Amino acid sequence: KLRRVILSFVNNAIKFTDSGYVKLSMEILQMDEEDILLQFRVKDTGQGIKEEDMARLFGSFEQVDKEKNKYKQE
Repeated sequence: KLRRVILSFVNNAIKFTDSGYVKLSMEILQMDEEDILLQFRVKDTGQGIKEEDMARLFGSFEQVDKEKNKYKQE
């Protein structure tokens, strides 16, 4: 499941970044003999998401502002 979530974030970043870069990073925040806490970040130079749409971003099966985020092939 973790792989699918990370791939989804990276694929969306690539899809909405016409030029510039997409960067994936991972940091170990805590680790003991049984558990590990990781932090993943996806940073890109894409168009971004409006502040008012951020709360809806992690809702089940919902894409924010579908018209604005429609992929354009040129």
